[in-house]
Amino acid sequence: MSAGVPSPAERVEPFPWSRIEALSRASVDGTRQLLRAARRLVDTGRAASALSSLVGARVEITLRRAHEASPDRLPEGSVGVALARADEPRPEGAILIAVEPALAAALIARALGRAPPKVSSRRPPVSPELVGGLAAVLRAAAMRAHSGHAIAVLGAGMASALLEDVAGAAPTRIGAAATLTVILGEDAFTAQVIAREGALPDPSPPPLSLAELALLGPTPLGLCVVIGRCLVPLRSLRALSPGDALLTGLPSPRVGRDPGLRLRRFVGPVVLATPLGEQGICAEVDESGALVLRGERVALPLTAPDTPSRKTTTRGGTMTPDDTAPTDILGDVPLVVRVELGAAEMPASVWARIRPGDVLALGRQVGEPVILRVSGTEIAKGELVHIEGEIAVRILSRTNEVIS
Repeated sequence: MSAGVPSPAERVEPFPWSRIEALSRASVDGTRQLLRAARRLVDTGRAASALSSLVGARVEITLRRAHEASPDRLPEGSVGVALARADEPRPEGAILIAVEPALAAALIARALGRAPPKVSSRRPPVSPELVGGLAAVLRAAAMRAHSGHAIAVLGAGMASALLEDVAGAAPTRIGAAATLTVILGEDAFTAQVIAREGALPDPSPPPLSLAELALLGPTPLGLCVVIGRCLVPLRSLRALSPGDALLTGLPSPRVGRDPGLRLRRFVGPVVLATPLGEQGICAEVDESGALVLRGERVALPLTAPDTPSRKTTTRGGTMTPDDTAPTDILGDVPLVVRVELGAAEMPASVWARIRPGDVLALGRQVGEPVILRVSGTEIAKGELVHIEGEIAVRILSRTNEVIS
C-alpha cells in the first residue's frame, strides 16, 4: 500500500449533516422561556432526582421538543396538575404538568410502595383518586426541588380542562409547551409542561450577575468609549473622504486645544457601551486622561427617530426600473454615527469589582485616531478637531466599503 493512501477501513466519510435534528428559532426561544418560567417554581436541575427519591425508582426526564401549547398536542387522555407559587396563587402564573394516565398510576403506586402497574395499550380509568394522588406526588416532588418558595396546587383533573384555565381570556395563543419523555424505572412515558403566554419571560438571556462575571476570571472584556453621537444623512456619510470634517454638535472643551484646529486630548463626559449596545454606563475623562466611572446608565439608540422619509405610505403611479426616486429619498435618511475615543478593556473579574468613582484604564495612546461607527460597524477613522467651538472629526481613512 502506498504511503498516504487510506485503506478502505480508514476512509473518512462525509459528516451526516442530514441526520442532525432541525430546530426552529421559535422552538429554541420557547424552550428558554419555559425553563425560566419553571425555575420560578422549582430548581429544574433537581426535579428528576427529587421525584426519583420520592418514588424510589430511577427517573430521567428528557426534553423532546418545544412548541406552541394546544389541546390537540396534549398526551392522549392526559391528567394534569397546575402548580404555582404559594405567595402568587394565580392561574396566569401557574405551570401545568400534563401526563398520560399510565404515568400517573405508576408514580402513585411507587410512591405508596406498591408494585407498579404493567404498561399496556389499555388506558387506566381517570378517577378522583388518580388525580388527587398525582397532585400529591408532584407537589411533594416540587417541594423537594423548590427554588426558595412554597408550592401550591391550583387545580388537578383532566389536562384539557385545566388548559382552558391556563389560557384564561385569550385562548387563541395559550402559551408554550415542552413535550418530555419520562423514564420511570425501565418504562418510558410522555408528559408535557405548559406555561401561559403572559407568564413567559423575555426569551433573551438574563443579564450577568457580578458573581457570574467574576467566574470568567481573566477573560478580557472591552467596552467602547463613546464621546458623542450625531445624525448624518446617508448621502453625506457616503461622500466623506480623507480630509473632510464631520461636525458632531458637541461643544469643544477649553482644555487640550492646539493653536490650530487639532484637539490634543479629549476632556469631558463619555459613555461606555458595546458596539451594538443601546445602553451604556456614564464616565468622565479628566484633564490627566484618566477615565473615571460615574455609574449612571444612559440610552444610546442605534437608529434615528422616525422621519417623513421613512414612512411607507405611497402615492402616485407605478415606478419603473429606471426611476431613481427611491435612492434619492433614502439618501436623506439620517444614520446615527457614534464617535469613539477608544476602548476600556480589562479582565472580567476586574469588571465585577469596579464601582462608581473607580479609575479605569483607557486602551488608547495620545494621538491615536478616533473611530466612527454606524450600527456596530466601523466606517472611518479620524482625528478630533475643534471648529468654532464645536468638536469635529477630520477623516483620516475609510475602513468600510459598504458606505462608499
